[in-house]
Formats: sequence, structure tokens, C-alpha cells
Amino acid sequence: MSPSERRGPTLLTRQLTRLLTRLLTRLLTRLLSLLLAVAIASGCAVTPPRAAGIDNTLPPELAPREWAGRFSVSSQSNGADARNDAAVGRFLLTSLPAAGGRTLDLMLQSPFGQTLANARRLPDGTASLVLADGRTLTASSLDAVLEQAIGWPLPVDRLTDWLDDRFERVLARDSAGQVTSATDSGWQITREPNRWILARPRPDGQLRVVLVLDR
Repeated sequence: MSPSERRGPTLLTRQLTRLLTRLLTRLLTRLLSLLLAVAIASGCAVTPPRAAGIDNTLPPELAPREWAGRFSVSSQSNGADARNDAAVGRFLLTSLPAAGGRTLDLMLQSPFGQTLANARRLPDGTASLVLADGRTLTASSLDAVLEQAIGWPLPVDRLTDWLDDRFERVLARDSAGQVTSATDSGWQITREPNRWILARPRPDGQLRVVLVLDR
């Protein structure tokens, strides 16, 4: 075999090697570009982690609290002027932290969602109430201002304590230890799952309140 014949395959091999190298380089470049694009798109979609040291939870004394549901109130009178009065609607009770304690807000609505009254008790116990017609009433307590507005003494001042299982006198508990019957501030309290029945004797009859908690 001549020297030129021996050099021929070597030159061809080098040319093929260069060609394959260029092709592989182009393929790798395209593949890296594609991977980089996917990585950038994925990074944009990822939610950033929460910054270290930030705690979004609040202690119970600082956390807002809220209860909502339906109510019915009935007043039965005895004697010569016996009559029965009743009212139904919805309520929203909100307790918020404030300087010196907590505020307590009460919104009363008709069954159709019309606002009947908005009341607020300040940390010092004083309360005000705004009626649907714009009139504002004030009193030394939330119960008192509600009685001015609707003529019935509703037990809103003590209601948050009852919802937390705090009563003046406990009469019965269920198997789980939850209070089912109690008395407090002249009210006889019967508690069922998500339902409260409050009764208060009056000289001329009885006042009865039923609360159904939705949340």
C-alpha cells in the first residue's frame, strides 16, 4: 500500500470527526437553551418562600373572633293585656382587639339581608347603636342600648363568655364535658349543637331567644 493510500483514511477520519463535533456542539447548544428556558419559566411560576422570621399567627388575645347565625326573639305577656311579640333575623357578632381590651360589634339584619341596626361596645363597656333610619342611641352597656332600641333586654354583653363555656352557674354537662344547661345574669340557658335557647322570666311573662350558629 502506498503512503498516499495510507494517509487517505486518516484525512477522511479527521473530516468526519470535525463534522460530528460541529453537529454535537449545535445539538448541545440547542438542548441547553431549551433547558434554560424551561428553568426560567418554572422559576417564574414558583411561589416565593415565606421570609424567615415572619409569623402570620396571632395569640388568642390579639386575634379577631366572629360568630354568625340566625336569631328569633319572642315575648309572651300574661294578664289582661296578654300579647305575643316576635322577631326573626340574622346576626353577625365580631370581637376585635383594641387599646384597653376588645370591642364587640353586633349587626342585626332582617331575614332578607336588610340591615336593621349596628351596635358597638367599647373596651370601657359603653355602647352605641345606629338604627336603619340613621338615629344613634348610647347607653352604659350593649344590653341597655339594645333594650332602648327594641324594647327587649338581649344578653349580648355576656354572650361571648357563654360561647367560651363561661357561666355563673353550670347545671349540666354532656359526656364530653361541654356545658348543656346553665344560668347566668337571670337567663336560663339550654345548649344544643349549634343551637342556644335562652329564656328569661319577666313579671308579666317570659322572654325567649333562640340562636342558631352558622359559624
